[in-house]
Amino acid sequence: MVSPESGQLEDAKDLILNKIRIRRETDKLLSPYWAAAPVVGIIISIILIILSTIFHFQSLQHAIIIGIASYVISIALLVYPLFHLIKRRTVHFKRDSELRRGILQFLRAKAEEKDFGNMDSNISAMKLISEISTIKMMHIRSDEEEDEKPAALWTILSFLVPFSMIYVLYFLTKDPQNHDQRQVSFYKQVKTTASRLDMEIEVSDRRQIEKRSFALYFIVSMITFGLFQVYWYYQLITDFNRHFKAQWEVEDQIVSSLEA
Repeated sequence: MVSPESGQLEDAKDLILNKIRIRRETDKLLSPYWAAAPVVGIIISIILIILSTIFHFQSLQHAIIIGIASYVISIALLVYPLFHLIKRRTVHFKRDSELRRGILQFLRAKAEEKDFGNMDSNISAMKLISEISTIKMMHIRSDEEEDEKPAALWTILSFLVPFSMIYVLYFLTKDPQNHDQRQVSFYKQVKTTASRLDMEIEVSDRRQIEKRSFALYFIVSMITFGLFQVYWYYQLITDFNRHFKAQWEVEDQIVSSLEA
């Protein structure tokens, strides 16, 4: 007969492995070259306008075609990287929440299986309970801070509603930084708790995303008439790319521990 703890353990393990298995679908590694897409769109539009002047397109029809083509290309190259930056933030946070929940359930079930027969073991049990409670609080706090931002909605709003783009750039800058810091703390605690349950998980104490000042980036972007946004987009892309790769290494450690 399978004990309730064993059933909970297997359910938690399945949840963990499933969320790790889909990471390539949620944690998209974007090419840094997409940072230059908005500028490329502007350049292409200028070239089209110059070509229309050189070839003396005098008819209204030609002017309309050139105008529409310039607008569509510019918007497309602005929308694509922005949409995917927002989307991967949201889907990564969602996957990460489920993964944390699975890890919490697994550690809790593993602790319930452990035999605490003497006074020293009872002290260890109390420490273990306290640590699992800490992990739970970290998980709850992350869920509270990492709300869902529908990519399509916020991409549309950023172009239609005044000042929405400023807010989008704000949460794309700040949310990954805060998430990265919380993840470092979370997995350090998981490592400590797992070691009490005879599981070895190696994690890095180093943050993958540096703290960046949104106010500074915004001011410099205004001063440079938006050109600084190329560098800003570059950082937004590469910061989360590094975070994903570092987290995958931790997840591989977790898989090895589960299969040991």
